[in-house]
Parts: sequence; structure tokens; C-alpha cells
Amino acid sequence: MNRYYVIKDEVYHILNTECSKSNRQEAIEHLSNVANMAVFLAKMEKLDLELAAIIGILHDLAAYKFNSHFDHANRSSMLAKNILTNSKLFTDDEIILIVTAIKNHSFKEKKDDDYSELIKNADLLVQHLNDPNAIFSIDKQLRLENIFNSLQKLQ
Repeated sequence: MNRYYVIKDEVYHILNTECSKSNRQEAIEHLSNVANMAVFLAKMEKLDLELAAIIGILHDLAAYKFNSHFDHANRSSMLAKNILTNSKLFTDDEIILIVTAIKNHSFKEKKDDDYSELIKNADLLVQHLNDPNAIFSIDKQLRLENIFNSLQKLQ
């Protein structure tokens, strides 16, 4: 998980220097919670825990950096690509995997690769846990039901 801590430090630096103070705490909380949830779900799915955490900590960075959710998945994927490339800690295949998952995470109605599905589920589950009474779209409700059914099978 060493690479995760390098990337997390860079994300926190961006949030502390480029994010409005009013959004900073929410950003840190949300990105950290999604990273942690992604690790939990990755463990269940036997996916790489470090890559899951990195996807989680980067997935909404643009929304907070630019104080806008407009095209945030695509813009977050571009920020992620720059951060990962500049770190020189990742292979090209790892960068593609991470960037693709981030880019896909807003399309909860679609079925994508394992890591895209992982971040979609982690993000949605954190949103639900933060506000269990929130009303979600049919696609998100179905996704939540599938997540809960998978968790119940672990018992």
C-alpha cells in the first residue's frame, strides 16, 4: 500500500492548496471513505487492494478541485492520469486500469470491468451509508440491492 500513501498525500496536497476551504473537509471525508470501502469490496472480490484504494482516493478529485460535478468522472480521470504518470510508480497497464475505472464510475446503470464496478459500488455504498434515506434512481437502487445481496451471501 506504499504507492497509495504517496498518491493520497498528493490528493491531500491538491485539496489543501486548490480546493475551497468549505469543501475541503467533505472532500477528504468522501474520498477517504470511498477508498476504504473500495478496499473492503476489493477484498471480497479478490481484487488488488492497493489499486482499489488508489481508485477510491482519486475518483472525485476534479469535483472538489474545480468545485463542480460537471463531467467530474472524466475530469477526475485526467487528473488521475497526470498524478499517476508523474509519480513514476505505475505501469502503463495500471494507469489505464485506474483511469478507466474513474472515468466509468458515474455510469452506474452500465456494467463495466471489475475495477469500474468496484468503484461504482464503493461510491454508491458510501453515499447510501451517509444518507440511508436518500432517494436514488432505479439503476442505483438495483445496484444497492445487488451489493447487499452479495454481502448477505458472506454470512
